[in-house]
Amino acid sequence: MSMNWSVFRTRALTALVFVAVMLGGLLWNEWSFFMLFSVIHAGCWIEYHQLNRRILPTYASLHALFTTGLVITGWALCFLLYQKGINNQLFDTAGMVLTIVGLLSLISGLLLSLKAGFKSILRAFTGFIYLSLSFALLLHLRSGAIWLPSSTDMLFGFTQSLAKLNGYYTPLLLISSIW
Repeated sequence: MSMNWSVFRTRALTALVFVAVMLGGLLWNEWSFFMLFSVIHAGCWIEYHQLNRRILPTYASLHALFTTGLVITGWALCFLLYQKGINNQLFDTAGMVLTIVGLLSLISGLLLSLKAGFKSILRAFTGFIYLSLSFALLLHLRSGAIWLPSSTDMLFGFTQSLAKLNGYYTPLLLISSIW
């Protein structure tokens, strides 16, 4: 089989653009990291729903309020866990509002989705654990909150800087090892 150089160039250029966008989102600042993974989170949910509709026909009968509520509640979890390390009031407020909206949508959609069956509903909740919890924990790692000591630490300024540095490099190391 011969090498198709036209296809190779197109794929290589696409990969370079993708790597540039990913590295920009990962390395620029907390906001770019959050926005990058918010977009990836939404895309993963779209793909998860499409795959489950093909695998399990009753999954398609889940009400849109229910599936949207799962996505919004997952995004709220991302906001709330990310906020713990960066201490931003906007993230805290947005996380609380999204939690309320997501849970209301989730509960009302669940009541409308009961006819879809337990297996479809369980599969949707499994997606929440698989996707949203994973992304929220990655954002929590990036925020550096996991490495912040108690406020009684005498070297709090140093350890806070170290926590931010660990929050910066640990997700980068994790993502690069997956690549």
